[in-house]
Amino acid sequence: MSDAARLFIVVILVVLAGVGGYGFAGWQHGTYITRTDADLIAQGRVDEASRTAVLIKTATDAKDAALRRVQAPARIVSYECPPGAGAVSDDALARLREASR
Repeated sequence: MSDAARLFIVVILVVLAGVGGYGFAGWQHGTYITRTDADLIAQGRVDEASRTAVLIKTATDAKDAALRRVQAPARIVSYECPPGAGAVSDDALARLREASR
């Protein structure tokens, strides 16, 4: 074989290796995600985590307010107050008594 034929075979093999490498890289690009896609996915997860954190904070505040209402000390009702001397005026009490007769 002449040197020209050997050089031609080497050039053909290099070109085929380049084409094969290019095709393999294209195939791999279908299996791996790009940096842009990874950034978008990460940002979506950050957004979701922040919304979840707000929901958790809102639920915690509502729970704490409910616990404060439930654990409030019972109010003492005084029975020493005579009728008509409290929140109901004498006129309103008289009208109520008249209406109940």
